[in-house]
Amino acid sequence: MASLSNQRVANDFREYRGQPKWSDQELEAHWRARDYQQPAPYQPAEPGLNPWPAPPPPKAAVALTQQQKDFLASTIPDLEDAGNTAFAGGPGYWTGKKLLGTGGFGMVALWQYEGPAGDQSQKYHQVAVKEATGDAASHLENDDMIHWELTKTKSQHVNHCLIQGRTVDPQAENLHPDWEGKVKRLILEYCPLGDVRQLIKRFQNLGRPFKETTLWKIFECLVDGISVMETGNELSYPSPTHEFLRRGRQNWDPIIHFDMKPGNIFMSDDRFSHFTTPVCKIGDFGLAEFDWHFLLDGDAQYNDQVWLQILLFRDNGSPGYFVPEQFTEEWEFRDYKNSNIAGKYSYATNVWGIGCIMYQLVLLTDNSPDPKVPFTPSWNLNGNIPKGRTFGLPLHGQSRYYSRQLTDLVQECLYEVPQHRPGLEDLKTRVRSGFLDALHVDPVPDLWKDFEPQPPGRADGRPYCRGVVKKTGKSCENAGLDEHGGYCGLHKKQRSQQAQQTPQPQVRRNPVRNAR
Repeated sequence: MASLSNQRVANDFREYRGQPKWSDQELEAHWRARDYQQPAPYQPAEPGLNPWPAPPPPKAAVALTQQQKDFLASTIPDLEDAGNTAFAGGPGYWTGKKLLGTGGFGMVALWQYEGPAGDQSQKYHQVAVKEATGDAASHLENDDMIHWELTKTKSQHVNHCLIQGRTVDPQAENLHPDWEGKVKRLILEYCPLGDVRQLIKRFQNLGRPFKETTLWKIFECLVDGISVMETGNELSYPSPTHEFLRRGRQNWDPIIHFDMKPGNIFMSDDRFSHFTTPVCKIGDFGLAEFDWHFLLDGDAQYNDQVWLQILLFRDNGSPGYFVPEQFTEEWEFRDYKNSNIAGKYSYATNVWGIGCIMYQLVLLTDNSPDPKVPFTPSWNLNGNIPKGRTFGLPLHGQSRYYSRQLTDLVQECLYEVPQHRPGLEDLKTRVRSGFLDALHVDPVPDLWKDFEPQPPGRADGRPYCRGVVKKTGKSCENAGLDEHGGYCGLHKKQRSQQAQQTPQPQVRRNPVRNAR
């Protein structure tokens, strides 16, 4: 008989897969009563080449709650501490400027330095402060521990923690005594370009797809990020072999994120290392797990206690972004321990997360791959027979703007069986090759201004012009006019120039890139 927790998890994921929930009687009759059998193959209808999505209507600004206002008005002890020379800390020197995001367990906001001119030791003038908002059970200790270990790798493809999280003094901060010895807030690097979810919104509003070179660069950032999570280092590229190699960090425990989604990929404006695209950084490690790989070592896979621990990982994540290792129905069958999917967490779990993010970027959609309709592709993926079932729309039917080299690789990252997903070295090699091929086809990058967040609205309530002042490279502050497509009269010519840069369907010259 399944426990109450198993019943809840089983029914949650049955609903997630589009199946009816079990009653208590059905659960008792069916729960692990027989071995799993693969269902009949399903082949979804291939979608037509629909017009590019119309820009969504603008959303009205949402007023801050009192809790959010109090957060922005609060003092942050780490930023008030004069001993923190990197922040030039001092009373009243730092001010909460704007809310960056909210989640189930906390809030993140921008804090800006407004004190006297600091000395040369001051490193930061803007930081992101993440604070837990619930009771002491919502502490950020795990998030802090993983963030800090990743920060020590110095990789630019993970969001850095600027100071190790400090435990709070409940009495000084008027908190419940349960907060004693707990981490309530983190001081993180601020990424001024926002996150990939917001980036998708910007290009939806522009009404045009990303350039393929942009998507390859984002893809590469994500691969570098999960490589650091797996080994403690990014893949190296030594000469003369020209093959990417792992350099594992000593005593490193692999990290599984469990919440890879566009809203957790942050973008910095470091144009020294990335001239044409933002640097994408994996962040928000509140649901991540590390020091877990021992669970399936040796004969542990036959230990019921170990599987109970693995079962707890099924809850880690966000709806729409759970991995097959969590939501597969094979958990419900008697031979679940022999499954190639259920509980088989590894670096491939993070690869699935990359696949979800790239899928949404390719389709410029807010929707993640649908877990209800796995299918086996009827076409070859990058010249190879498909290894098994994958998820989402058949991307080669939507690839009017992108090469099969890109869309097939995204589909491979979404394979149901973790072993079928590409390895890290294979991913890095193919992403680099794809970028160079795309650069040869279309060397013109996306405009940098299109990556930037829209400035606050004008005082008169009208939107800003979408044009750029050529002398300064900054966005125009005139009002945009509907008759000029959102440009002012001074910059209306830039509208036609922008239209010329929108990628058009074209025949790819490389036969490998389009091989069926």
